[in-house]
Amino acid sequence: MSNLERITNRLEPLSAQLKKEGKDANQRVVMAVEDCLLTTIDDKLRASLYAACRTTATLHGYADYLPKSGQRDANNALSPAFTAIKDSITSFVVAGLTHNPDALVYLFRKKNKENIIYYTEETLVDFLYNSTTRRLEDDFKNKVWDGQLESLTTNYESHINESNETAQEDN
Repeated sequence: MSNLERITNRLEPLSAQLKKEGKDANQRVVMAVEDCLLTTIDDKLRASLYAACRTTATLHGYADYLPKSGQRDANNALSPAFTAIKDSITSFVVAGLTHNPDALVYLFRKKNKENIIYYTEETLVDFLYNSTTRRLEDDFKNKVWDGQLESLTTNYESHINESNETAQEDN
């Protein structure tokens, strides 16, 4: 895999977010990403531009769309799906808590180093997202899932239809 391919994979979630934002995206970040992906530059310059791009993206609030230090590249194939999943889970939690803010009172976490036992909106989103992505990464590695959201939707609909048919047969 070439340096260009590696950096393209690393910037995929950020690029997807910038495309999603369209004209509202920060233009400095857009230009930094474009500079990293130029085909006419050498690897040394590309590495420098990538470091500058990470700094620019972080300064302008896009750190969540950059790979963490030591993150494996295998996840980058799943980044578009994971970005959509994160947005969906966040919307789900926010809508649920807007409708019933007391729900956090009844949900308990395991005690942790800080002795925090209650969820916040953010920690609940993180928990749901992390557990979902762990399972999906395993499914992807084991070739149970192809990395596409459409297949998750199809599998879910099939499961619901089978459950409804079983319930009707039992009645």
